[in-house]
Order: sequence, then C-alpha cells, then structure tokens
Amino acid sequence: MKLSTTTGVLERRFGFDGAVKLIAGAGFDAYDIDMSKIHVQDTPLANDDYLDYVKYLKGVAEKSGIYCNQAHAPFPVYLNGNDEYNKMTFDMIIRSMECASLLGAKHIVFHPIKNSTSSHVKEYSYELFKSRQELYDANIEFFNRIIPYCEKYNIKIAVENMWERHPMHHDTLIPAFLGNSEEHTSFISALDSEWVVGCIDIGHCLICGEKPQDAIRRLGRNQLKALHVHDCNCFEDSHTLPYSMKTDWDSILKALKDIDYDGDFTFEADLFFKNYPDDLIGEALQYMCKVGRYMTGKIK
Repeated sequence: MKLSTTTGVLERRFGFDGAVKLIAGAGFDAYDIDMSKIHVQDTPLANDDYLDYVKYLKGVAEKSGIYCNQAHAPFPVYLNGNDEYNKMTFDMIIRSMECASLLGAKHIVFHPIKNSTSSHVKEYSYELFKSRQELYDANIEFFNRIIPYCEKYNIKIAVENMWERHPMHHDTLIPAFLGNSEEHTSFISALDSEWVVGCIDIGHCLICGEKPQDAIRRLGRNQLKALHVHDCNCFEDSHTLPYSMKTDWDSILKALKDIDYDGDFTFEADLFFKNYPDDLIGEALQYMCKVGRYMTGKIK
C-alpha cells in the first residue's frame, strides 16, 4: 500500500515543486496534487503554458524519487444558476484531469454538486436546488458529462462523500449530497461506469454522523479506491493528524483490512502543520509519514 499526502497547504507556501520536494524528503511514496483552487487563484497550472509546467513538475518528482498517485479537482464543481462560473470551472476541471494524468495520477477526487458553496468562491452567486431530486439529476448529468474525459486522459473519477453548511446556521455542518454511504454507493452504481469509483473522506464521515468503518464496509473493495485520511472533532473539517482527536482509528483500519482495500493511503491532514514555521515543516512531515507507516502496517 502506497503512502501519500496532499500538496495542499505546502503548495500555497512553497509552490507545487517545493511541496513535492518536501513530501519526498519526508519519506512518502507519492503525492496527491491539490488543484482544487486553480480556477480562482493564480497558479502555474492556470497559465497558458501549463503543460510546460507539468513537464517541469514531473521532472522534479522523478529526481526526488516520488510520483503523483492522486489529484483533487477544482471545487465547487458547479454553482446552480451561475453560467459564468460554471463555464470557467468546467474548463479548469478538464485541465486538472489532463494535468493529473500527465503527472501519473490514476484517480482524481471530485466533490459532488451540493447546495452550499465554499469560502474561496463566496463572491459568486448561486441558487439553491428546489428539491433533492433536482440535485440528484444535476449530479448525474454533470458526471456523465465528465466521464468521456476520463477515457480521453485515462484517469478515474473518485467521487467524495461531502458535508455542507446549514442554510440558516452557517457554522453548523450537515450532510450534503453523498453525505452518507448508502447514497454514496447508490450514486456510483447509478453512474454505472468503470471510470467512476469512490473516495471516502474519513473526517467528512465523522462530520456527517456516520462511522467511517461502516462507510468503508458499505462501499467495499469494488467501489472504494481512494481515501482522504485525517482527523476531526466531528463539528468542523479539522484536517489534522490522526490520533489528534477521539476517532476510533483501530476500527477504521480494521475495516480497510477486512475489505482487503487495494487503494492508496492518502493523508489530507495538512492543517496539522499549517501554522508551523518553515524550518519545522520538514520534521512535521517526517512525523506524519511515521504515523502513516504505523497505520498502514495495521492494514496489511
């Protein structure tokens, strides 16, 4: 089982290339390239010469003895009623798939369409879906539109379980579309495509009130092909290191072992060191890697 972590916070401080070098230096097998904001932020992957940068980044990874195993697509993937945002974002989603494929990733994680937005696109207006069925239909239509690009770039979509903000009490997080494993596995089955699999975000399960081990067993080995591993306090998306909170990690790791999980073990726990000074980031990553090796050792 390969151990990886997201470029996330690291990229925003050290650039994609600096993030890759740090992750490699800490002892990880692979890196998960976070392209979740390339549609709204100034990054090399948003420029016209993005393919040159992808080639450069792949070279950096190869020299560092690491590879890209997974990626994260831009989000929100769609804002109901905002054609300008949706056109811009769709184009960058397809670009993210192309970039991820060229870097060697086999899976790219997608959020589903949901009814609340994210803070980094708060200036964009949107409309609420009028019913759960309308939201479901929008997701089916969106992912069916994406699937042909999976074949083009030879990369699979890993659809992630999600939370959203309460429409009246914005500090309260509630299950979004695909906020429970029954809906998650049913949606993957409905798309009925070899190019669509599941990503379970452990923290999102906790926020949505479901035991991660139950979600793991429900999706099973056939659907569960990617993970976002991090801890949280069940009330906010903490994205911190496992064993920081009260999560039952023994039961989660046993569930992965029981289903004979054959995907990678990918941390999305980079808020753990968000406030660390630059001089301590390398050692923080080394400790994260040590925790990851301990955890994957319990799955084998």
